[in-house]
Amino acid sequence: MTRHRTRSARFLLQLLCLTLLFLGVGTGVRSGWSAAPADSSAAPGVVVPQRLIVYYFHTSQRCVSCRKLEAFTAEAMQTRFATELAAGRVDFRIVNYEREENAHFAKEYKLYTKSVVVVDERNGAEVAWKNLPKVWQLLHDKGKFIEYVAGEARAVLMEQSS
Repeated sequence: MTRHRTRSARFLLQLLCLTLLFLGVGTGVRSGWSAAPADSSAAPGVVVPQRLIVYYFHTSQRCVSCRKLEAFTAEAMQTRFATELAAGRVDFRIVNYEREENAHFAKEYKLYTKSVVVVDERNGAEVAWKNLPKVWQLLHDKGKFIEYVAGEARAVLMEQSS
């Protein structure tokens, strides 16, 4: 009887720890990032001449793989574009495109699943965008995933500079 209670208590404690860890990671990934709607600027009333916006689009139902996509994308942005993020030249946004106010994204970017999209914005107007389909193929290789997302984002910044 005591042995069964010990196992049950240990299981509940492990479950609680995993839940807290999971919730903590989800919160930590988002801290310091702009999750503003697409029509907002880095600062109210300020139009940035050239800006890269990287979106992670998700739905209301979120699996482990979906959360991994978000975490890897956030890490790519945070580790590779910290200076640009701080300057407002790069913006990272996490958006649930199933919410009514975000439903337009599904049509605009032809979304049918969770996606990472890079947007080239100049003088407040979107001039080009690209969905990054390889994120799903690279989901099991964090290094290659981060290189891919960072490379595609860097290509937009290079295009803006030329």
